[in-house]
Amino acid sequence: MKNKILQEFLNSDIKIISQEKLEQYIEYCIYKNQKDRIKDEEGYSLSSHHHILPEALFNEYKDLRQNPWNGTHLLYSDHYYAHWLLTEAIDDYGQLFAFCAMHNKDLKIKRITESDLIPPEEFQKKMEERSKGMSEWYKNNPDKVEVKTIKHKNALNKEITLEDGSKSSVALEAGKKVSKKLNKKIILEDGTITTIALQRALKSEATRDKEIVLEDGTITTRRKQISSKKRENNRKIKDLFKIINGEGNIIKSKQLRSEIKEFSQGLLNTNKDDTLGKTPQVRSRMRNSGLGHLIGSYIELDVPGK
Repeated sequence: MKNKILQEFLNSDIKIISQEKLEQYIEYCIYKNQKDRIKDEEGYSLSSHHHILPEALFNEYKDLRQNPWNGTHLLYSDHYYAHWLLTEAIDDYGQLFAFCAMHNKDLKIKRITESDLIPPEEFQKKMEERSKGMSEWYKNNPDKVEVKTIKHKNALNKEITLEDGSKSSVALEAGKKVSKKLNKKIILEDGTITTIALQRALKSEATRDKEIVLEDGTITTRRKQISSKKRENNRKIKDLFKIINGEGNIIKSKQLRSEIKEFSQGLLNTNKDDTLGKTPQVRSRMRNSGLGHLIGSYIELDVPGK
């Protein structure tokens, strides 16, 4: 079975980083196979049914009932490690993205513990690779980015009919659900009646006021750090800018840096070669925000008399 799976990888268009790691990944999946789903005494699952040949890359083998040889039941910690081995073996942005998401999610929901994780410096490398892969994907798929954004926006604005016959939208009802959850009353150990939202706010305040020691030995708080950083940024970003189109006409004047950054990935250099909407993500965001007419414009400091 190992040779069959290995040949499927080698005969595909997938870029192999290390055949040694790939063979290790396949062997690991076979060796760690629990044969069936594992559950605890209360019936909660402790394992995942994993596609050895990834479903996203080998769609023809995704049905594990028809292709049982491609499935392996792995304990959650083994499932995590198998995905890491796969990212070490092949160059695929989708698998890298899936592993980084699993690293954070599985730890958060306690499927795995910190002792199961790869070293922090190794994960940081994976995150950097993922960010680079994401940038390249956006750059090479501008149409897909825009279609995906529009689909998401349409899904949120989709009209739905409630039980009482009234009309609403997916986004509005989701907002109501979150609000209801946050405003739910809870009773603390001392008998105080409060809400989840208030408790979160108090916890956030306590975190901001907690004393911390900086590298130079200075004792401060998170709140003071934030205030200091804001003051420093305000000193740096007090300039006003103007937006100019390709014909040299001023479209907008006296624009704050923060106003421009609302639709741009940060300020560009003040010359005609650095235009607004250079990347597919920004172009998509500007069009969806009704700012498509600014694409191709450039920015200058709004100096009096210029």
